[in-house]
Amino acid sequence: MFTNQEENTIKKLKKNCAESDKCQFDIIKKMSSLRIQKPVQKKILNILVKENFINEARYAKTYCRGKFRINKWGKQKIINSLKIKNISSKNINNGLKEIHEESYISLINDLICRKNEKLNKLDMKLKKEKIAKFLLQKGFESPLIWKSINNLITK
Repeated sequence: MFTNQEENTIKKLKKNCAESDKCQFDIIKKMSSLRIQKPVQKKILNILVKENFINEARYAKTYCRGKFRINKWGKQKIINSLKIKNISSKNINNGLKEIHEESYISLINDLICRKNEKLNKLDMKLKKEKIAKFLLQKGFESPLIWKSINNLITK
């Protein structure tokens, strides 16, 4: 069914998927870079999904946890990134459940305090605007940002 070269590619992709969760988008991108033909790509994808090397629900959960804890991304940036990778809304929403609300608010507050220390020479209005812009770029929601900024920065 597959050539020796394709079999080797499947083994490499399985190893790659076993090392860290991958989604179909990532694997298709990898196979395209290896110049694998589209019909063969579909067959390989089917094998990887069938053998549970690719599981988009698991991927979405892992991705959400990692981007939140390690990269300190907000939910909006995580959602947009997963949409680019063609992850379903259902899997995105389930993945976001991995982020606990208390941890989310705590991270926003922590980022505000850290950024505030770096901007101590600016006037209050400009400081708040810069902090809000920084958090918006990280993907946090505007109402949460401003609520936390107004609670934490008073002078």
